[in-house]
Amino acid sequence: ALVYGNAVHAALRKWGLSVQDGLPLSLDQFIAEFDNYLVDREILTDAERANLLAQGKEDLPRYYDERLKEGIPYVHKVEYPLSANFDDIPLKGKIDRIDLENPNSANATIIDFKTGAPKTESEIRGGDYHRQLVFYSLLFEHSNSILKPSAFVLDFVGEGSNYPVQRSFHITEEDRAALRKLIKF
Repeated sequence: ALVYGNAVHAALRKWGLSVQDGLPLSLDQFIAEFDNYLVDREILTDAERANLLAQGKEDLPRYYDERLKEGIPYVHKVEYPLSANFDDIPLKGKIDRIDLENPNSANATIIDFKTGAPKTESEIRGGDYHRQLVFYSLLFEHSNSILKPSAFVLDFVGEGSNYPVQRSFHITEEDRAALRKLIKF
């Protein structure tokens, strides 16, 4: 599962960078990036690689058609490292993708890609995925970024019979206060 997720993230990274360059990857190129990751970055048996590639060829076209084919976003950053200090505590994270409302906007959507079965909003709230989004909100709050995150999105790629699902969250001050308390503890 980890190798599959890493390969999907690698393909999504390449897609985001291609959008920034003005030449979005085609579906075939997107799948090729997934495959390239499996060949170049992982030590796999031929059977493992074939199984993962088969899974990617089943899941990724559906995701591509639903999320990447049309309505190309303004991709601001891909795998963006962000660090900040909270009191004397250093915080850092890497954000999968940051989209802007338009090229000159500071209003940003923070996107974290997930593989595996999509979770419901109630499964996410109060769990690790939600805490991750709150952490990203704290990073922006305490960094020197000029961006103003307006939405935090978990984008589930969808595997097998699961279709792609996006879950969008507004992070509240109450959410951030609870995590600040946890970090200081």
